[in-house]
Amino acid sequence: MADGAYYLIADVMLWAMYAMLFVAIAAVVVSLVRSVRSRQRGDGLTNGIAEGRIAWMMFGFTVLLLVVTFLLGSSEPLLINGHKYADTFWLKATDMLLCSSVVLGVLAVAAVVFGASGASRRLKPKSKR
Repeated sequence: MADGAYYLIADVMLWAMYAMLFVAIAAVVVSLVRSVRSRQRGDGLTNGIAEGRIAWMMFGFTVLLLVVTFLLGSSEPLLINGHKYADTFWLKATDMLLCSSVVLGVLAVAAVVFGASGASRRLKPKSKR
């Protein structure tokens, strides 16, 4: 493959990533607008569950997790392919995203295991008839 072909593939991949990023941002904005509109119509309860409060708590937890993992992230310079990367912000931001992804993944697996185990049904108080 000629050297020009590598640059062509890199350009295509970059534009594809930009397009996917734009689509992802648009999906987030549309989802946020629809969520806010539907939440304003109701009292925030679905089947007796305070969905609005849970959503705000999850939002707060995610922001707190991102802030904590950014502050605890490493800013130690890296040597990659002979180039030294020492930009403190981007090193901490990368560490933040990696650590936050791992924490959220572990919590998701724990939630699935908890739900599948039936423990949530055993913890509910029995209703009186």
